[in-house]
Amino acid sequence: MKTPEKNTVVAAAKAALGQLIAQARTEMAQLLASATENADIEQENYLESNTEEMMNLRRQREQHLEFLLHEQNLLENIDPEAALSHADFGAVVLTDQGHFLVGAAVAFSVEGLAFQGISVQAPIFASMKGKKTDESFAWGPKVYQVRAVY
Repeated sequence: MKTPEKNTVVAAAKAALGQLIAQARTEMAQLLASATENADIEQENYLESNTEEMMNLRRQREQHLEFLLHEQNLLENIDPEAALSHADFGAVVLTDQGHFLVGAAVAFSVEGLAFQGISVQAPIFASMKGKKTDESFAWGPKVYQVRAVY
């Protein structure tokens, strides 16, 4: 198995998260524009209700954006040059069941390999924490064999 360099993995996670943030901002702008358009039209009950729904949806998207920005901040705190020997914040963990970046919740791929970013609050991390190459951990019905940590 070819192992991508850590800086490549972190950069790919940042790029994927950046795309999600851009998408969330676009959706919020569209919702705000729609709500504003409807507010300018005659104030019928239907339009008021529709505007309120769009504003509620925008608030939900705003919370999602705040989450994404928090995850982006976490990724910025990962040192791509730091070599780690065990699963901890900032580690790339390759297993027989999947590939992980411990730091922020975002799915992405690198050199054809699917990665799942996980936070240190993720339930799977509690099982993975501290594991080294050639050790294993169980989460749910699966047993993960750690192939590499860096």
